[in-house]
Amino acid sequence: MKTIIRAALESDPGILHGSSRTVDGVNYLKSNPKYSLKENADDVSIGDWNQRIAKYEKLFGSAPNTMKSSVAKLEDLRRTRNGVTHTFGRASDDYDSIIDANTKPQRKVSEKKFVETLALIGKIAKEVERDLGIKHVGDFETVYFYHQWDKEFDSNHQTESKVLKKKVGQLHGRGMGNTYFQELINYYNAV
Repeated sequence: MKTIIRAALESDPGILHGSSRTVDGVNYLKSNPKYSLKENADDVSIGDWNQRIAKYEKLFGSAPNTMKSSVAKLEDLRRTRNGVTHTFGRASDDYDSIIDANTKPQRKVSEKKFVETLALIGKIAKEVERDLGIKHVGDFETVYFYHQWDKEFDSNHQTESKVLKKKVGQLHGRGMGNTYFQELINYYNAV
């Protein structure tokens, strides 16, 4: 979620001030070598799921329905993940005292629950991607790639747009036409 939220914020930074689509993030990208809204995106991933959803909705207006209707399952996942990373697979709440040396049993996760959790995460990820991608991101990620790309390339007598098309195809496994990439380059240069 952090990646798509960051892309949405950097593409449409007016979101942070309640004025979506008033500023094109490409302007900031081109004028500030350290342009990053990573910390703002990371903030949405901190806290319990009710807090995360509230932060998401504060930024974007509404959260995907699957996310909102799955708070209990997402909280269970968050607690399990925290238990694995902080207390070796045990519930963090089991260790309220630093002097409690008694080992608690590890939490077990069935294969069925694991598969169901992965399916839920996949569904939420698709909903977030669809929602933010259409409203805020567009093809900012390709523009970002072009901005970062080392333009010194062995063109083999190819145009810049054809080389960019090939590079993006290798990276994302998707193909757009040569015209699309030439228009993207023209857009970037015009901003």
